[in-house]
Amino acid sequence: MIRNHFKIAWRNLLHQKLYSLITIGSLTIAITAVLLIMMWIQNELRFDAYQPNADRTFLVTNQEQTDITQSTLWEHSPYPLAATMTRQFPEVELVAQMARSQPNEVNLQVSDRIFTQDYVAYVDDNWFKLFQYEVLEGTLAMFSAHPHSLILTESKAKTLFGLTQVAGHRVRIDSTDYLVKAVIKDNPVNSSFQFEVILPLVSTLNTQLKRDEANNWLYPTHRTFVRLQPHTNVALTARKITQLYEAHRDKKNLTAGLLPVQELHFQNGFKVSAFAHGDRTTVTIFILLATLLLLTACINYVNLSVARTSVRSKEIGVRKIVGASRVQLFWQIIAECILTSGLALGLAQVLVSASLPAFNQFVDRTFSFNPMEWHTAGLLLGCWVAMLLLISVYPALLLSSINPLHLFRGSVFFRVKSSSFRQVLTTSQFGLAVVMILGTIGIYRQLWFMQTQHKGYDRRQLFTVQVPREQVTISSFDESKAYHQRLESRLQLLKQDLQAQSPIKEVVRMNMTSVVDNGYTTSGGIDWDGRPANFQPAYISYAADEDLNKVMPFDFSEGRWFDPQLRSDQDNVVLNETAVKQFGLTSPVVGKRFNQGKIIGVVRDFYHQNLHEKIAPVIIRTNLPNQASFLIETRSGQVSEALETTLASFRKQFPHESLIYTFTDQEFDKLYRDDQKALKFTLWFCGLSILIACMGLLAMMTFAIEQRQKEIGVRKVLGASVRSIVMLLSNDFLRQMAIAIVLASPIAMYCLNRWLERFAYRITPEWWMVVLAGLLATSVALLTISVQSVKAATTNPVKTLRRE
Repeated sequence: MIRNHFKIAWRNLLHQKLYSLITIGSLTIAITAVLLIMMWIQNELRFDAYQPNADRTFLVTNQEQTDITQSTLWEHSPYPLAATMTRQFPEVELVAQMARSQPNEVNLQVSDRIFTQDYVAYVDDNWFKLFQYEVLEGTLAMFSAHPHSLILTESKAKTLFGLTQVAGHRVRIDSTDYLVKAVIKDNPVNSSFQFEVILPLVSTLNTQLKRDEANNWLYPTHRTFVRLQPHTNVALTARKITQLYEAHRDKKNLTAGLLPVQELHFQNGFKVSAFAHGDRTTVTIFILLATLLLLTACINYVNLSVARTSVRSKEIGVRKIVGASRVQLFWQIIAECILTSGLALGLAQVLVSASLPAFNQFVDRTFSFNPMEWHTAGLLLGCWVAMLLLISVYPALLLSSINPLHLFRGSVFFRVKSSSFRQVLTTSQFGLAVVMILGTIGIYRQLWFMQTQHKGYDRRQLFTVQVPREQVTISSFDESKAYHQRLESRLQLLKQDLQAQSPIKEVVRMNMTSVVDNGYTTSGGIDWDGRPANFQPAYISYAADEDLNKVMPFDFSEGRWFDPQLRSDQDNVVLNETAVKQFGLTSPVVGKRFNQGKIIGVVRDFYHQNLHEKIAPVIIRTNLPNQASFLIETRSGQVSEALETTLASFRKQFPHESLIYTFTDQEFDKLYRDDQKALKFTLWFCGLSILIACMGLLAMMTFAIEQRQKEIGVRKVLGASVRSIVMLLSNDFLRQMAIAIVLASPIAMYCLNRWLERFAYRITPEWWMVVLAGLLATSVALLTISVQSVKAATTNPVKTLRRE
């Protein structure tokens, strides 16, 4: 019997080629997109879950109270915390610490080639006991025994040496040779610990001065991870850590917390983080989008199944006359759904495998698609079961319960008009398309708004050069002073040399690595007349020389810029409007004492980071020492020449260091990379949902024309024009489109407003967006149905009426 059901189902698919192509095609497209997105979602939700005892592993976090109203969350903890917890906390099973280098701080030299490493991790003896790594070559046993040990990932070893069997090879970092002790497999894509180069933590404590600084409880400097004994009271342990802070620190402003390592990926509140973080809201949005896309394809199938009810009435009537029961008819329809969905699932797996490289590049991950893996198999099974339930239950119940006599009365299951049900489904389908179109318009407008707010300078003519920190051994304060004096002299000579180059228009020395993404706040170290004793607000320090205003012309609400001829301006400051408000400064602001100087100007607020964050108080100064970054503005059309001359000037002063430069427009693109990806994701979803809806609409129009062929022929014989017949065939669908626009627009506006809440500065959705979305959806629908309706209207009526 089962074999017979599937044989009949296969014959029906072959007999109805157009409908089979549309239903299988729309389901295949939807499943492919859903599988790719669910792979990404599954990866996000399973971050760090593979680690052993992940449920008992925590990161020690610290909430720093900067003043009465403001606090900052840090990943860092004081270095002595690990040893103290090991000694005094019996509930602690294992503690490990790590530190991370500054960006582009470490240069790796192999033979005569130099590689600048973006970040390097420094870990202690317990790191590899706490976290799981797969060793491909070498051993981890003696890693921490020697401060000049080195561990590379498989991919990094290939980059440096061209092969992975490199244990025992040497890598020079600055003037020191490090020995490769082991090569480890690249961490999974769902790991927070994506460090390609790992060094012993002891190598950062190579002088007495650094050891003294590290053993000070005052400064949180390291990330501390702890594994607790089973059934430990986590909140109580966190309170005990806070009590340690209170006992060893003069400041009572640190409150400890324990963040489960499995939640580290979605914790976005850290001021500075060594790990890549995700967004739980984004995951929720894409789960919803994937569900809607699959639902759209399933609506196509159900819609066509219901529409073809009357076509199959003869088949159902004959089956019932010869003794077929309702159960047999039910399972026949189920068999057809299983076959259709199975074919779609198989084709989708082929498309997923083919599109995976492009998808990996887009999401910046390295996914693999193996149906034999349990989580991939579970994903396929879950997707198939969900789809099968959506497309099979109603059509099977409907068709198996039909009384052939009812078809002549125009009613079907539960006495619901079949045409009314089809209209509801079509309206719902295009309602989803309208939501997607309006959402795409809103996201595009927000991105355009963000890209036009960083005004006052041409990003295409700017690039930033960073002077790497030299790894020198300094064991006393006098040595440190002498070194920084020599460094200052070289930096001054470098600026003079750069200013003399013709392709370069302006050169600014600064203590920042970026002018478009400077969100690092600090607190303390500032004072002014009238400041409450317990008020230490957080602020952002803009440290640059007097030439900054030439590259970034600020808009002053009052006061002036720094005058290089006035020596007193070295102690003066310029504030932004937010700083004036949050510091509680009253008019007149200009002339008030600020530290050893005074406030000489107030600039209007400008965007110093992405628009997700509110503008912070900014203090602009010119007197901070060792401003070791350069913001360079080139002359129009001479960016390449300016970069070449910068490289030449740099080598004169720093012959043994590699130049690190970043173009400002690339920084800006990186700043909004996730938002650009969100737009591209939405565009793809929008396009696919419209494509699937149009496939369904094309099938419905074809079916409607088949049902009304004789009516169309009679109308043409009686003199009806092509235009009137096209309008006759299109009216019902256009009415459904109008209803879909009216119903979907409020839903789309609500979803768009919720998404815009992620931004501190955002657009306001306007009525014309609804009109544009409606026009686009209607235009696509008209284009789809006009193909078949014009074809039907221009067909010779003799062909359709010949049988009569």
